[in-house]
Amino acid sequence: MNPMATNERQIDVAIIGTSGHASAELIKILASHPHARITALVTGNKHCAGTSIAQLHPDLAGCIDRKCELLQPNEIAERCDVAIAATPTEESLRYVPEIIGAGKKCIDLSGAYRLHDSATFREHYSLEHTDPANLGHAVYGLPELFREKIRMAMLIANPGCYPTASAIGIAPALKRGLVDTRQPIIIRAISGYSGAGVKYQPTSGVRPYKIARHQHTPEIAQVCMDYLLDCHGEARDMQVSFAPRINDDSARGIDADSSMILSGPFDEDDIRAAYEAFYASEPFIDVLRTEPDVKNVVGTNGAHVAVWKEGNLLHVISTIDNLRKGAASQAIQNLNLLCGFEETAGLL
Repeated sequence: MNPMATNERQIDVAIIGTSGHASAELIKILASHPHARITALVTGNKHCAGTSIAQLHPDLAGCIDRKCELLQPNEIAERCDVAIAATPTEESLRYVPEIIGAGKKCIDLSGAYRLHDSATFREHYSLEHTDPANLGHAVYGLPELFREKIRMAMLIANPGCYPTASAIGIAPALKRGLVDTRQPIIIRAISGYSGAGVKYQPTSGVRPYKIARHQHTPEIAQVCMDYLLDCHGEARDMQVSFAPRINDDSARGIDADSSMILSGPFDEDDIRAAYEAFYASEPFIDVLRTEPDVKNVVGTNGAHVAVWKEGNLLHVISTIDNLRKGAASQAIQNLNLLCGFEETAGLL
């Protein structure tokens, strides 16, 4: 049994980063978590130090009475059992190594530890990775695919929002051998404008961005390759074509449409049955027989998935809340696994 998991005590959690949307969602969830308590809200901005969290996020008024603090990594480690970093990538690279070095576990919501090698990281983040040792040991935190690895981790790289939605739609097809992995996976996805961060000013309409150069493209390819290796012992390079769009008329939610070449003449009902069997025991994933509507998962840790066959193509639509399953609530799902709690604690 994980020694951190007892019914007699709560674990102490420090949240690093207080200004973003994901930070606010983390605080909302942890404020009512049955086994965790927030012991520090850490800001890297000296102008925010001493500020009540409700001043930064008015919707948190009455949720938690705590001020933001300017703490060094060693001080954070002294105040927590687990640290959750909801910071920009370069800030995570400053905090995480020392916290891990102090023997404390960490869940990082940035892209700092998601990719396996520093060269790929440098190419897609235009940043030199300063912690390659931990980069090689981080566990990718998608519970439905890597649950047992997460339980044993020291450092969890919380997945990106688009990769979460995409991988949830693609994984059953890889597991069951339904698709030709030599062929590219084509993904078109739309996110609510909160995915662009707190400084983004929406206008109206849907617009494409970072076509063929989004940092989540190699992450999606990597999680597919890692899962294929876990399932079948098959090491294969996989090509992903990813075209994201921002919906300026909707604050949150992701709709990801993945298209793949089938590996055989499968019947649509058999494909759907394979997806239903794959997710039958998963508390947060539902396979639908109609088109998913993103509004039905907003505010939850849930994902809705639906499949269709068109000739030799498999179309999979998966929907999630980009701020919840795509960020904060998935981090809490990982926290629950990491600490030996019920996986659904604080999330239902």
